[in-house]
Amino acid sequence: MKIALDIDGCMAEFVRPFLNYYNNQHLTELKYEDVTDYSMDMLGEDFKKNFRKDYDRFIASGYFLDLCVVDGSQEIVTQMKRDGHIIDVVTGRSDSYKGVNDTKRWLNTHMIPYDKLCFRDAKDKPQYLEDAGVDVVVEDYYDTAVECGKRNINALLYHRPWNKNKPSAKGVIAVRSWHEVYDIVNMMGLIE
Repeated sequence: MKIALDIDGCMAEFVRPFLNYYNNQHLTELKYEDVTDYSMDMLGEDFKKNFRKDYDRFIASGYFLDLCVVDGSQEIVTQMKRDGHIIDVVTGRSDSYKGVNDTKRWLNTHMIPYDKLCFRDAKDKPQYLEDAGVDVVVEDYYDTAVECGKRNINALLYHRPWNKNKPSAKGVIAVRSWHEVYDIVNMMGLIE
């Protein structure tokens, strides 16, 4: 089976460290639980205005390399690779030279195996996954998961505050842990 994995929010804890960085830069007190939508628009106009600049600084600062691994992700991705699955990492991170190198370094540092690493904007990701023949995607962005489901790609929506109150959708299965991801992937393999 060909499995695509998103990094930030699925394999890497991005939002908490980024909010800490943002709070330190702007003397604010934004909290992880405040993020109830993927766009983070609810965090206010100042946040929206500063996001791209702060995101680029966050990447340049090296904080990217210190992101923690989501509990269970390294173990389960390694096991899925051992089970013979093709693992593509498809991320919306910057495809700048630094973004690519830091992403590869982060994956290697955390010993996360993969066959291919691709950088795609969220709006382009579903089409790319369809063209690549992906069977399953692990994603934390609801809109991407729904679009993948419409394209008959099984989307495992990783539970986060920004997607927890979303309606169910065809082809989208909510998951709360990487062990649950593994169990569902195994069940899908038996059905095929």
